Amino acid sequence: MTITGEYSATVECGSKSSSIAFGAFAGKSKPHVRYDISIFLGEQGGSVLRMISTTSGMAAGLIGMNRERKLFAQWRSMLNAALPH
Repeated sequence: MTITGEYSATVECGSKSSSIAFGAFAGKSKPHVRYDISIFLGEQGGSVLRMISTTSGMAAGLIGMNRERKLFAQWRSMLNAALPH
């Protein structure tokens, strides 16, 4: 995790070079993903947490793209469950 501002950060894990070199064979456990996370004030008060995927998984082809989408959905669900509504 790298702090990029007072209320923002970038989270990156996995090996970008392995994903490019080995594509879908890089493995499920270490796909390269990068998410930008920011927190800001919502229009009707309260805080809004925004998580944006800045990787597509395209380096690993269609399989990698599907893995990235599933991983993003899992992280979004975990964040949603952990934060108050």
